[in-house]
Amino acid sequence: MNDRTLLFTVTLILLAFIWSHFNIYYYSHVHTDENGKIVVHAHPFQKNNPKTQAAPSHTHSRNEFIFLALIGYVHSLFTFLCLLFLFLLKDESNPQSVFSILWIPASLLYGEIRRRGPPVFVNAST
Repeated sequence: MNDRTLLFTVTLILLAFIWSHFNIYYYSHVHTDENGKIVVHAHPFQKNNPKTQAAPSHTHSRNEFIFLALIGYVHSLFTFLCLLFLFLLKDESNPQSVFSILWIPASLLYGEIRRRGPPVFVNAST
């Protein structure tokens, strides 16, 4: 994959990611299904009538609720995979940086902190 294709792909994924977050933020709303369960989901719809300030009512079938929930799960999985991908590829030239979380305790034990003296506790009551 050349650099131009990679840049286009990353830009497209980033725009889809931003749009999906905007969709969740701006279009989230609540329904009560046939069994009395409260369902929260997001999709574009007409917010309020400017003249009456009444929220338009719309309904969903059970299949639509399942489909909208599936979109939410896919979005969560996509977010996790993007963050994991960014974490793993932050510096591919240094293999230790890929697992930098695993190297933090070693750097604390054997790095700059090791050269200081032990902590001293002062008892103020004596």
